[in-house]
Amino acid sequence: MASTEVLGLSVTETTNSQIMLAKRDRHELDRFIRTNKKFILTQAYKTCKRFVSESDDEYSIALIAFSEAVESYDESKGSFNAFAALVIKRRLIDYIKSESRHRFETPVDTETLDGELGDDEEEVSPVALEVSQRLVERGEIGGRVTVKDEISALSEELARFGFGFMDIAESTPKAAKTKESCRKVIRLICGNPEMVSDMKRTGMLPGKRIKEFIKLPPKVLERHRKYIISAVLIISGDYPKLADYMQDITRND
Repeated sequence: MASTEVLGLSVTETTNSQIMLAKRDRHELDRFIRTNKKFILTQAYKTCKRFVSESDDEYSIALIAFSEAVESYDESKGSFNAFAALVIKRRLIDYIKSESRHRFETPVDTETLDGELGDDEEEVSPVALEVSQRLVERGEIGGRVTVKDEISALSEELARFGFGFMDIAESTPKAAKTKESCRKVIRLICGNPEMVSDMKRTGMLPGKRIKEFIKLPPKVLERHRKYIISAVLIISGDYPKLADYMQDITRND
């Protein structure tokens, strides 16, 4: 692995073999993220124009964006480090804009929810989607729940379903048709308290009942199970900050 200097910090260039390994193995992904912690912090610093520590919400966004970059990267996107830096930058910019919109009570930009990042990032999943980036408040007033608190609580719920918060990226639909199918499933479950209860009790999606109401392409529920479960838990649970980023799913057309 080669190293370059960015803002005086040594940043390790990654190889395709490392990335492919991180894609396949959750433990390797965790190790890969730890190895690149300095790179992630550096990109956060460059975008935010100030020092960012691991306790900041901006670091949480950058961390999730880096994981997303791993999941969606291929050689056609050029250097992984350059691609990851761009994903981190765009996600942090989305966060900064969302704070400003919330502060002045202006409407949510639904194009941001769809993950529209431009041609260079066409294949980047919108994961952190819909779950990680609407950090509307820093929660610095005493006693106020922060987005980190919500992510922590959500992670405990997700563990009962056999996966973690960082696993959502790989399950997030990219194609517009699949997104719409998943949206219909999420709205169906959330609109039926009994289905929500069954899902939480069994740790499984109520597949048979879903298919009674919605005609689905094969394997949609299997491939996007984690995404659907996460969205249902957020919308039906006590996660106001994370739920704010799910308006594209919950709105009535």
